[in-house]
Amino acid sequence: MVKIFKAKKSDFPEIFLLFKELWPHKKFLKKRTFEVWKKILRKKDSFQLVLREEKSIIGYSAVDFRQDIEENGRIGYLTELIVTKKVQGIGYGRLLLNETIRLARKNGCKEIQFPSTPKRKKAWKLYYSLGFKNTASFFWKEI
Repeated sequence: MVKIFKAKKSDFPEIFLLFKELWPHKKFLKKRTFEVWKKILRKKDSFQLVLREEKSIIGYSAVDFRQDIEENGRIGYLTELIVTKKVQGIGYGRLLLNETIRLARKNGCKEIQFPSTPKRKKAWKLYYSLGFKNTASFFWKEI
C-alpha cells in the first residue's frame, strides 16, 4: 500500500537516489545537495511530499508558492515531481500529483506551473490527462 507524507530531513538519502535517477547526467555531491535541500525543506512558502510504498520512498514532489501578477494571486510552482522508474506507469505519479494539486489549492494557489522537457513523453501524457496545458517554453542560461 502506498501513502503520501510530508517530507522530513531523515528522508533525504532516499530522495537523493530519486534525484540521481531523474538526472543521471548530473554529478551530485551528496553533502552539498543535502545542504541545498535542507534550505528548501525549511522554506515557509513551500511544501515537499514523499510517496512511500511500505518502508521505501518511491516518489517525491516539491512546490514553491509565488505571487503572480498575471494570475493576480498565489500560484504553486512545481519544482520537482519524481517517481522511481520501477513503478512508473501504474498510477503512482497521478496519485502524487493529485495530492500535490490538492495541497496547493488548500494553500490558496490559483494554479500550478512547472517546466518539463519534451523528452518526458510519458510524463506529458499524465499532465495532459489531468488537464494541464503546455503554454510556454522554458529558457535558461548558465551564469
